[in-house]
Amino acid sequence: MDSSVLAAKRVLVVGDCMLDQYWFGDAERISPEAPVPVVRVLRTDARLGGAANVALNITTLGAKAALMSVAGEDEAGHTLRSLLEASGIESLLQTDSSIKTTVKLRIIARQQQMLRADFEDAPTREVLAAILGSFNDQIERSDAVVLSDYGKGGLNHIRQMIEHARQVGVPVLIDPKGSDYSRYKGATLITPNRAELAMVTGCWSSEEELRNKAQRLREELDLKALLLTRSEEGMTFYTADGELTVPAQARCFGRRRHRDCRHRRHACGRGRPAGSRTHRQPRRRHCRRQTRYCFRELQRTFRRGTIMSILVTGAAGFIGCNNVLELNRRGFKDVIAVDNLTKSEKFLNLAKCSISDYFDKNDFIERVRRDELPVPEVIFHQGACSDTMETDGRYMMENNYRYTLDLFHWAQKHRIPFIYASSAATYGASQVFVEDVAYEGPLNVYGYSKYLFDQVVRANMKSLTAPVAGMRYFNVYGPHEQHKGRMASVAFHQYSQFKKEGRVKLFEGCLGYGNGCQMRDFVFVEDVIDIAMYFMTAGKSGIFNCGSGRAQPFNDVALTVVNSLSGTDYTLEEAVSKGLIEYIPFPEALKGKYQAYTQADLTNLRAAGYEGELHTVQQGTAKYMQYLSETYPTGERV
Repeated sequence: MDSSVLAAKRVLVVGDCMLDQYWFGDAERISPEAPVPVVRVLRTDARLGGAANVALNITTLGAKAALMSVAGEDEAGHTLRSLLEASGIESLLQTDSSIKTTVKLRIIARQQQMLRADFEDAPTREVLAAILGSFNDQIERSDAVVLSDYGKGGLNHIRQMIEHARQVGVPVLIDPKGSDYSRYKGATLITPNRAELAMVTGCWSSEEELRNKAQRLREELDLKALLLTRSEEGMTFYTADGELTVPAQARCFGRRRHRDCRHRRHACGRGRPAGSRTHRQPRRRHCRRQTRYCFRELQRTFRRGTIMSILVTGAAGFIGCNNVLELNRRGFKDVIAVDNLTKSEKFLNLAKCSISDYFDKNDFIERVRRDELPVPEVIFHQGACSDTMETDGRYMMENNYRYTLDLFHWAQKHRIPFIYASSAATYGASQVFVEDVAYEGPLNVYGYSKYLFDQVVRANMKSLTAPVAGMRYFNVYGPHEQHKGRMASVAFHQYSQFKKEGRVKLFEGCLGYGNGCQMRDFVFVEDVIDIAMYFMTAGKSGIFNCGSGRAQPFNDVALTVVNSLSGTDYTLEEAVSKGLIEYIPFPEALKGKYQAYTQADLTNLRAAGYEGELHTVQQGTAKYMQYLSETYPTGERV
């Protein structure tokens, strides 16, 4: 749209405004009072948040914005008003002296968010009624209305607002919140993201199913359009006339393909025609440390699921098998599988997959070292010895570290995106699970093998030729782990125990924890693979925790197993009293090598753009028990 046209437009923004505060500092020590980092604050910043940020974005585009919301009569409220004035936003704030202005305080150290504290109150009925009256006065002066819903209570009269705007012919755009979309009926447009839409309509397994759900919701709410934002997949605009998908405008990286790239404008700001001297030379300097891939093209190929060679190591293993199956589900058939089938029963996992070729691990790595393999588009390096009880350090370092290092160098040479398996074992006995060497200290050689390669990635971060994403797996559980023996998940072993003995077993208390109260971040394998698939086209590099973000006791796993398989709803106390959960002595072999508490800090993962909803123990374990019951109903093969 022409800038002069935008400048003549006035947009009324109504909703929940807030003040975003940031405290930046250093975290170089752990508090002696509790196992938490101490942050020495060096500077602070305050920014417009919530509906106020929406208004700021509108003014940035060149239109006029007026903000109607509620703030308290406090310091944060005064700061908010000052920022609005400085940004050229017309303030229509109502003051409610009985509440505190909504504040989101984030404490950040070493580029990691350490803590967020929320200060918020719901506005009173009288102030909300005053806003409705002011809205009716302002609506006829506006060319459009944006209702920015953050679920803080500022839009209690949203139905009346939509109805009044509709009567005077002013379009209403809504950023929705929560699961009750009936309150948005009659609006012009709503803009949910994938997670928000799934909360209302349920999940989908295909593009056709998504289309049907989106169009059905649009019709039920009497909307002219629904705009679905889809992260790396771009966005899709649904109307009565059909749909339009706009791909994500990701950066075009690298030297090798840039001169041949079909796109004429690039995120780095170079907009001259491809092939010209003025285009080539600055671009090479700007992108010399980035990947050769044009990720916009890679994303399009990814969505089509065609003409794309993908390499998966450990493909017959637990996570690797799930990785290949998900690739297959999304349409990818040209998958090169690498594994070691000395333990031949693992072939059962591979037999479920559609692959184009298979390499034995030893043959594969020798070919990599000689550079004798066709170059794939992406590498998922899931292969490793994951036995934390393995005492052969020489084998562990060769298999987990050296193998990974050689594959990494090959990927960098050919500029191939590289997603690899790291581990939460790198943290050892730490109580802080942030991707920082200050909080790392492995307790066994397995953890050390993963830790050492993570240091290689960190050391090379500024000179990478292609994205490298290390995924620190926490306690992963789910289908296709039946071959892992003692290293299979607690949920898997407890399924077998319950089928054979009618009870499940847990360790007694240790390290200050009560019976079964040791806490781990249990992450369902579906979530792990969804995160891996995100990094396939995200173009992000770094080391990322891959967990649920929740520490839950082993008791939660056991109780969910018992209730899922028995069809009951016992409390923990009832299950223990009935002998359905039994506590056994803590093994001597694990003392000094055992993590009694883990909880992934997902700040870095979320900052990289991953927005997926993650299963709780109860959700994931119940789903897993259903799978095991259908696959191994008698428990004989588990």
